[in-house]
Amino acid sequence: MRGGQYINVARMAEFHAKEAPDRVRELEAWGAVFDRTRDGKILQRNFGGHKYPRLAHVGDRTGLEMIRTLQDHGIHGGIDFHRDMEFEQFHPTGMMWPPSVQGILVTEGVRGEGGVLKNSEGRRFMFDDIPENYRSSTSDSPEEGWRYVTDDKDARRPPELLTRDHVARCIRREVKAGRGSPHGGVFLDIAWIKEKVQNAPEHIKKKLPSMYHQLKQLTDIDITTTPMEVGPTTHSIMGRVKVGADTQMSNVPGLFAAGEVAAGLHGANRLGGTSLSTPIRSRRPPARRSPPSRGTPARTGPSRSSRTSRT
Repeated sequence: MRGGQYINVARMAEFHAKEAPDRVRELEAWGAVFDRTRDGKILQRNFGGHKYPRLAHVGDRTGLEMIRTLQDHGIHGGIDFHRDMEFEQFHPTGMMWPPSVQGILVTEGVRGEGGVLKNSEGRRFMFDDIPENYRSSTSDSPEEGWRYVTDDKDARRPPELLTRDHVARCIRREVKAGRGSPHGGVFLDIAWIKEKVQNAPEHIKKKLPSMYHQLKQLTDIDITTTPMEVGPTTHSIMGRVKVGADTQMSNVPGLFAAGEVAAGLHGANRLGGTSLSTPIRSRRPPARRSPPSRGTPARTGPSRSSRTSRT
């Protein structure tokens, strides 16, 4: 709710939080192979705006693994859908150079593994602007931030892992102030972890294999030694078909909306990782859900007029 600026539909957020773990286990039963901890549990990664590491993942190729699993399971074919925009999300880290690759996503997983954002002066500028409602849960030193990404339960998240809308605005502020990178972004540095991790290059390649190959092939940058230039890029649409939180049904008879097209869950900003869990969570038959708790608003969608956010 906080990540969506409190205009999300609470009932939808509740369903997502409670039901997404079962959908992950369902994908696993269908053949998805998630990364594991040493004791065999599904490994969960830090992502922006999340209080705890909770992103089940497959390296940095989670979406591809889900597509493979769902296709193998037979969930693909002629489905028509329509959508209108409510909010448009800008991911803070898209590639900036050369022009032929500008806008291609650099996954949030880079920051989840310890990557930091720096301006042209070499300063971690995200420490300069921590929103009041996140101040108590955000680290105020690089050392504490590093402890967080290495699973210290007593540490607070680094400011690079604040919500995407906020990080994107901070990057644009640095660029407008003349502290940006040569091609209009800022620097995302994962190579610095060599100060903390033995054999850091191999560690980075293991944790972020797609990003290593993407940057090497498209820009000839080795992310194990060199910072990347990144900047905000159009990423996803938080849909505009109003649906009931309990049914996913619109006010058009027979029309159901799920996933990115359905309005209400994300509010003004979508948290990382939810684009993959939203469609598999919202396909759950509504009859298997419990009724709303007493006092839960019976809203079916945002009451505002449609609009698009800007960074």
